[in-house]
Amino acid sequence: MDLRPPRAHRSPRLARLIYVQSVDHQQYVQWIKTTFGEPIVALRLLPSDGSPESWIETAAKGRQVERRKGTYFDEVWCMFDVSDSRSIAGLEALAKRKTVRLALGCPSFESWLRLHFDESTLAQPLADLIPELSVEAFESRLRPGLDAALRKSRSATGGGAIHVLVDALATQD
Repeated sequence: MDLRPPRAHRSPRLARLIYVQSVDHQQYVQWIKTTFGEPIVALRLLPSDGSPESWIETAAKGRQVERRKGTYFDEVWCMFDVSDSRSIAGLEALAKRKTVRLALGCPSFESWLRLHFDESTLAQPLADLIPELSVEAFESRLRPGLDAALRKSRSATGGGAIHVLVDALATQD
């Protein structure tokens, strides 16, 4: 049974609840929100002592908590790093059962950020490329390379599947 309010009373854009692993992830998603015209997004920070499986469970339960409060989300996302790519299939299966979409940084969020820069910067520490991880720094340092990062990630050259979330926020439907 669909308990959502009638479609006529809702925004034509998808509402997304996004759970993130860290404040850095949160700042990045906030920047993407701003970049793509403020899609309807609610951000929540995952518990720092959890595991990927528990984070997916947290996101699924979060949807239920929000529904009890009368807030409905079309999609629930979980954004975190996975250092062992062999565990991804199991995480994807769990997320599918729980109706949670994943935005995985594999092996890390930092590898996703590096995709925003050209190969000539690979030897530089990330802290030199982005002195602080903030919405303002992302706009000035990452915006020029966002399309390249999306292109590189789609062609599976690293960075995980964060591009799936970025693409979803960019389309706003």
